[in-house]
Amino acid sequence: MARPVKLRVARESLLSKGFVQVPDTGDHEHFCFIHGGRKTKAWTKLSRWKSSDDIDASMFKRMKPQLQLERDKEVEDLLSCDMDYTGYVAKLIAYRVIAA
Repeated sequence: MARPVKLRVARESLLSKGFVQVPDTGDHEHFCFIHGGRKTKAWTKLSRWKSSDDIDASMFKRMKPQLQLERDKEVEDLLSCDMDYTGYVAKLIAYRVIAA
């Protein structure tokens, strides 16, 4: 069973793994992944006004294609700090999202 991840933890995790926050004035914080100094297809958004401050399994499913991952568990690991920058880059290379 997937464990929920706190929004604060997810935000810090993304920023520590090569994601940058894209300026936005809407209801969501947008993040894009930078690798080798270039923007990639991997991105995601986090709600600023979510009533709960947890990201749950249903959100992992929605975030999975944005983050260019194939399994919900990978999203959970990325957001909860169980997957580090090197591990994420390895996944993106394996899934042919970025070049080696």
